[in-house]
Amino acid sequence: MKGFVSPVLEESEADPVQIGDSLGVYRQDDDEGHVHLRTADGDIDLGFHDISVSRLRPDGAPIQFFQEDDEVFVRNVDNASDVEINYLRSTDVLEKGDYAKVRGDCVVEPGIHTELLVTLEADGEAGDSIPPTVVVKSRCKTLEISARSSDHEAIMHGEYLLDALKKYPLDADQYKTIVSDLEKELENLEDTETLREDGSLKQNRRQKIERLTNRIVDVYDLHA
Repeated sequence: MKGFVSPVLEESEADPVQIGDSLGVYRQDDDEGHVHLRTADGDIDLGFHDISVSRLRPDGAPIQFFQEDDEVFVRNVDNASDVEINYLRSTDVLEKGDYAKVRGDCVVEPGIHTELLVTLEADGEAGDSIPPTVVVKSRCKTLEISARSSDHEAIMHGEYLLDALKKYPLDADQYKTIVSDLEKELENLEDTETLREDGSLKQNRRQKIERLTNRIVDVYDLHA
């Protein structure tokens, strides 16, 4: 089993990062509270500003992702806030010193304003490359988040998702359907009738996008 982490943030275009032996999450020691991901190849600015995430300690990051015996874990080493692991229908809460096995795809919240998508994939022949399903799931989650903000952000991230679908085509009838439906949805987002006065999407349009992204994930889980 392989685990991948990516930020759930509408401005982000970051690719998922494989967990490997260890990844750490911490807040930079500055006035703006930049949240970083510590990897073996260097640190990555995740794009969040969150003072509820603890700073880097001499012995490492306050939140850690790691793999052991083909399983993926999250540990709250000594973060100031509890770490929440949100699944579709349940939530695990990690206090200081706690750790838990990741039971499936989830969103991990190490702070009030920080959300990280964790995607699990079975080992295959892809080696160290990022599996298509991980990229697609990350783009789907970002589209869902951006749809809560504005039509502009939703269109931009919908196009990113469409690019990912075309980059990783599937030999399945459902593939053509989801690509066509996403293209139609992007066209519909240009219609001002889908907007509220403040420029945000109406609830029925957001719900339709979430249903579509769920279908896309299901198709890639089944056929990729």
